[in-house]
Amino acid sequence: MSVKFEDHSKQAKDAVDGNVKRALTAIGIAGLELIIDTMNTGYGSRPIYLTGTLQRDQKYRVDEEDRSVSWGVLQGDVSAAYAVYVHEGTYRMAKRPWLKDAIMGNKDKLRDVAEIYLKKGM
Repeated sequence: MSVKFEDHSKQAKDAVDGNVKRALTAIGIAGLELIIDTMNTGYGSRPIYLTGTLQRDQKYRVDEEDRSVSWGVLQGDVSAAYAVYVHEGTYRMAKRPWLKDAIMGNKDKLRDVAEIYLKKGM
């Protein structure tokens, strides 16, 4: 009796890498939705919405090499100049840290999104 082994490690690695890329993108999108929701509802009678510019400027970026996602306002966006003052507050205005509150307050939801996408096809 003869047993033949075939190496499918490359196909398995490619499948995992594809799942990671899809998971990071899904986490970015889910985080963006949580950020906008927090901006609209997270601060009671003081939502972060005047003209909508700051909300429209919210972005996410996936770094495939580091396997990470980041959110926020990109340098050069219209609202970049004042976003930090709204987020961190000033001596005249209380801080409303929508990024921190949305992402850190929903780590379990983001982990669930990652888990769904990482398991696909496995």
